[in-house]
Amino acid sequence: MIKEILLLHHTHTDIGYTSPQPVIFELHKRYIEKAIDLVEKNSKNKITSQFKWNCEVTGITLDWWQNTTNLYRDKFLKFHNKGLIDVAGVKWHMTPLMDHQMLIDNLEPLKILRKEGMTINYAMDCDINGVPWGMVDALSDFGIKGFSMAINEFYGHALKPWPSGFQWQSKSGKKILAYNGPIYGATASAFLRIPFGVKHTKIAIKKMHKSLKKINYSYDFFMAQITNLNHHDNAPPHAEITPFLKEWNQDKKNIPIRMVTISEFFERLSKQQKLPTMSGDWSDWWNFGAGSTPNETRISAEGQRALRRANILNIYNGKKSNNIRRNSLEENAKKSLGLYAEH
Repeated sequence: MIKEILLLHHTHTDIGYTSPQPVIFELHKRYIEKAIDLVEKNSKNKITSQFKWNCEVTGITLDWWQNTTNLYRDKFLKFHNKGLIDVAGVKWHMTPLMDHQMLIDNLEPLKILRKEGMTINYAMDCDINGVPWGMVDALSDFGIKGFSMAINEFYGHALKPWPSGFQWQSKSGKKILAYNGPIYGATASAFLRIPFGVKHTKIAIKKMHKSLKKINYSYDFFMAQITNLNHHDNAPPHAEITPFLKEWNQDKKNIPIRMVTISEFFERLSKQQKLPTMSGDWSDWWNFGAGSTPNETRISAEGQRALRRANILNIYNGKKSNNIRRNSLEENAKKSLGLYAEH
């Protein structure tokens, strides 16, 4: 029986999908600051109507952090330490176009953000339907304890049973807590009708109980990722969620609905008993884009290999190099290769 509904609020980052790349970077920086303002405005509300925000990827978070003001940095850390703002651990949502080194590169921003005072223990991917098995070792080596996927079944297929949690075990024996979750955004707006009105959500929750009963869903909570209701990708925080929660939770007969961070969600999931252990690749059924750009994909793969060879040669060339210039070139190369492999 569902005793509580948890809303995990974020924007979905899809570089280049809705606007040119530079525009998307600028928009997302503004979204983080708007989220901070909404968190501050609602920070003294009851826990059931507080506004909470999750930074979905570290690539955007780091870019914002390096370009914002000290005032916003201080506010961010203040609310982060209070559990009102959280950061998920991957740099970008990546396709299987990445090699294992790119898996590692995709987690490098963690080192910087943690040094700045952020606690980042969990990661999330949205829209893509699978990641390589090596993700388990990479996440574990970077201190990530849990990994969530928000599957897009428009073209692909989710692992069954769905939604569900499990221990994902690598070939080396390492394990992380994993969650095979429903699609971001639409689960809250279309399935639960949040925040379109109390009447609509009451009807939707009755249907939800029936749907979950059919798949033998055993958890006492249901988590729904929620984005902006106007459009899900590259959109700002949705301020109307908080007024809806205030109205909804006034009626004690209703199942409580509240916003959570990704850390809160995984802490709740970890307490569920008898989570199965699973091994192997998390297959990506939606990798049709690579087939439409074969030459670009070939160049990208060769670029990955060339960058690795250049780094090895630089170590053994025995010459002093301009480290600042070399590091800049390397970072630009990593960024370009990463943004191509980004979903």
